[in-house]
Amino acid sequence: MFGSPPGRALNYGRLKLSWLDSVVPEVLPDDADDDEVVRYTQAYLLQLLGGVLFTDHQGSQAQCMFIPLLQNLSHCETLSWGSGVLAYLYRELCKSCKIGVKEIAGCVLLVKLWAWTRLPTLAPIPSPPPLDIWGDHKGPYGLMWSGPKSFANISIFDRISATTLR
Repeated sequence: MFGSPPGRALNYGRLKLSWLDSVVPEVLPDDADDDEVVRYTQAYLLQLLGGVLFTDHQGSQAQCMFIPLLQNLSHCETLSWGSGVLAYLYRELCKSCKIGVKEIAGCVLLVKLWAWTRLPTLAPIPSPPPLDIWGDHKGPYGLMWSGPKSFANISIFDRISATTLR
């Protein structure tokens, strides 16, 4: 369905996500057969892994080591992806502490959510999600900051009590 990437799309064991964006359709056609659905899912997961969870310093390339892991989707769900994401993030955090390092890789979104939870004075004021698609459930924890961000000028005590009383 997608073909082999040209040589300029591969760079030292990494695949450029811009090439993947150019060959994967934004929306899967309604008449897609099972093979196309599997390939589309594999490409989407590769974009998720390379662009969000295991990012490089620019977030523009996915490591090719994930391709064999995505070959069999039923085996893919048995892997401990969360442990891998945390281990990779911890390794990158250790590397970023060295003198002269100006960039960090990994799922920095987790660091941001951690900081907003543990240091409420840094966090925007939580707002209700724009769409209530979760019904009676609260939804993912980070969803409380998904709405418009507000850093209103309120006292530290009010911000701490607002985040601890939720």
